[in-house]
Amino acid sequence: MRKSSPCNKSKVLIGATAILALLALGIMANFTGNEKTITHGEGISKMKLTICDQEPINNPSNEVIIDSLNSLDMATGNAFVILAVNDMTYMQVSGDKNIGFDLEYQEGNIKNHFRAKQVGIPVSEIEQAFIAYLNENPTWKSQFEFERISW
Repeated sequence: MRKSSPCNKSKVLIGATAILALLALGIMANFTGNEKTITHGEGISKMKLTICDQEPINNPSNEVIIDSLNSLDMATGNAFVILAVNDMTYMQVSGDKNIGFDLEYQEGNIKNHFRAKQVGIPVSEIEQAFIAYLNENPTWKSQFEFERISW
């Protein structure tokens, strides 16, 4: 197996971001508006969890999210998770627990699409961010430094 140079890793990360954006647009088109609303802690959640090309999971639990994040494996191509409020508002990651994760979120439209500056984020920090997002707790935003992505 050939080792990746830092340049190759940058190309992979940029490529992964583009792929995630395209997949999110295609996958999020599956929202029907008929998803059931349930409560999670103090907040109301009507979210959909998508793990690669698997069927979306409506209103996932904290445990389902943690299991999903820990199941990702870049070596097999099973390497992204999207937690979405709707087709234009979501949090997404690519990576796995061995190499770390890249984190992005979008709010309402592509002009409000952001990426965490930190790369290779540990799974424990990603779990915390996803659980906070699921439970409508805004603390996840202060957990990382984000930069806007211009398309």
